Amino acid sequence: MKHELPPNPADIHGPNAGEPGYEEIKKGINESGDDLYIGTREEIDKARAKVEAEGRTPDLAGALRMHKEVPVMAEALEKLLVGSNEPYLKAFQSLPKGAAELIPLGSGVYRVYYKDAAGNLAKAEIDITKIDEFKDNSKSFQLALESLGFTVFVKLFEPLSAANIAGYYFQEEEKKQREQVKQDFSF
Repeated sequence: MKHELPPNPADIHGPNAGEPGYEEIKKGINESGDDLYIGTREEIDKARAKVEAEGRTPDLAGALRMHKEVPVMAEALEKLLVGSNEPYLKAFQSLPKGAAELIPLGSGVYRVYYKDAAGNLAKAEIDITKIDEFKDNSKSFQLALESLGFTVFVKLFEPLSAANIAGYYFQEEEKKQREQVKQDFSF
């Protein structure tokens, strides 16, 4: 019966700390944007904080999760678009989840408004220069979104853009707040 010796870990996993090449490999992994870090607890925390502060991610799905905001909840949208604006609401409600509107902001930055799974009007500002998936410039941003299940429309609230609806919502909220301040003030 022949016993085989286990392989040397350095042969499988690359150099160990202090060996030639270790620092270069560690730096490459820690700066990649993947959720994988190498080093001491302090080095790992520092590398993770740097990647998160820079907004880097390995793929578009991660970037969308990282940068998602919900400017208008579904219930607020229903209250906002009543009366003469109701056709916009019905049109939005009939869209599938993942219906998206793209606004190119320049230099590889896009603002994406979309209908999320809960029916909210969500948005994310995406800088594709910070996404590993787009490093070789061979991928179309719109095609990448569509591969995640998004359906891209020219405008979600035809003929109005999603940005118009979000802006209108914020104006109405500010107006309500000013009225509340006036009511709360006593002479």
